[in-house]
Amino acid sequence: MDMNVKKKKLGLKEKYAHMTRGLDWETSYQPMDKVFPQAKFEGIKIHDWDKWEDPFRLTMDAYWKYQAEKERKLYAVLDAFAQNNGHLGITDARYLNAVKLFLTGISPLEYVAHRGFAAAGRNFPGVGPRVACLMQSVDEIRHAQTQIHAISNYNKHYDGFHDFKHMLERVWYLSVPKSFFDDAFSAGPFEWMIAIGFSFEYVLTNLLFVPFMSGAAYNGDMATVTFGFSAQSDEARHMTLGLECIKFMLEQDPDNLPIVQKWIDKWAWRGIRV
Repeated sequence: MDMNVKKKKLGLKEKYAHMTRGLDWETSYQPMDKVFPQAKFEGIKIHDWDKWEDPFRLTMDAYWKYQAEKERKLYAVLDAFAQNNGHLGITDARYLNAVKLFLTGISPLEYVAHRGFAAAGRNFPGVGPRVACLMQSVDEIRHAQTQIHAISNYNKHYDGFHDFKHMLERVWYLSVPKSFFDDAFSAGPFEWMIAIGFSFEYVLTNLLFVPFMSGAAYNGDMATVTFGFSAQSDEARHMTLGLECIKFMLEQDPDNLPIVQKWIDKWAWRGIRV
């Protein structure tokens, strides 16, 4: 009589491989170069997409479970803040102008980042960066939504919060961050990863989120503090993705070095201006 042999549970690395590379295939109905036309036009040479290593090795099922837990905690705080008239506890009315700046200058750009990473994921032939870009794209749309939801409570009581998208298109000082993202979005997938994944996510987001959330806590705005921490926990993964993309390109071919160096110089300077 045959014994029922219990199947060995897959380790994290094996599970990640099955849930990413195991789902990929080479097209037969069209050449791969035609399916992914932007993979080569920037001059970046990739010889082996399987060399891509995602340090987090996050699968989609683990991602949804992880994010759902953060959503439950975040919206519990937002509901409590609204029900207890938390807006009346703000220590300085001038702080609300800083919130307006954040809503008009940052939240719409989170949505542009969502679109950009979705486009980058579509244009990478390699399944590793494609899955990583997919998850970051979902992160960015979530950040835009939670920021708008958290700040929407102020819209019930104060002027100036209702038309942030209209403001982004017309207020002169917002042209700097808007042009940064518009130019990055018009580039190819590899340059997008340098511009946003490295120059913005790795270099600038900590300088943006940490002081702003500290100011929100100082002024008693716990709703803003909570969405900031919820977004910031995703930024560690985003920063790693930008660094991994640079490392991957440099390891694939020596000819990639001058192109990558030019992009880093260009987008680091653009980021400083932002």
